[in-house]
Amino acid sequence: EPNNVKYILQCLESSGKNENKRKHFAQYGMDVLKTGEKNCTFWETMGPACARQIALFLYVDKSDNFLDWTNWAEKNFSNSDFIKIDLQYIKLKYYYSTQKHLDVIKTGKDYLKNSEKYKKSSVSNNSIFISPMLYTSETHISEAIIIIANSMSKEGREEEAIKFLSKISEYSL
Repeated sequence: EPNNVKYILQCLESSGKNENKRKHFAQYGMDVLKTGEKNCTFWETMGPACARQIALFLYVDKSDNFLDWTNWAEKNFSNSDFIKIDLQYIKLKYYYSTQKHLDVIKTGKDYLKNSEKYKKSSVSNNSIFISPMLYTSETHISEAIIIIANSMSKEGREEEAIKFLSKISEYSL
């Protein structure tokens, strides 16, 4: 079943430390997901987690395809927590590493808003049965706040940055 997204996700998740396998399965996963829902098994349920994992590998490998892929994933899986939280966190780190501070601030605020909704949700979240959420911990949220505040400071918004840092206590459990 070469177009079974469940199997592709399993290959992606188990290949993380091997750069050659990581790159191979990321490219293969992109090719399969881009064929669309009608051509893939588990496209809608497993696709968002697969898209997130591909984005993570593209980021780690400093691929030129990173932003094109994340834009595609956001367009095709816009309602998924894997995209609204995990992918936004990865984009936050990407923008920070490339010193795109206005993008850091916007993406970071979206990530924090979606993380807060996710944590406060009283609805059972079935996505955790597909793949774990990677970036919802208190540590990741605190790091995002620090990164956003740093970018605000670099944009000459020091007072806003100081106020924003106080949010760390709001996001603590």
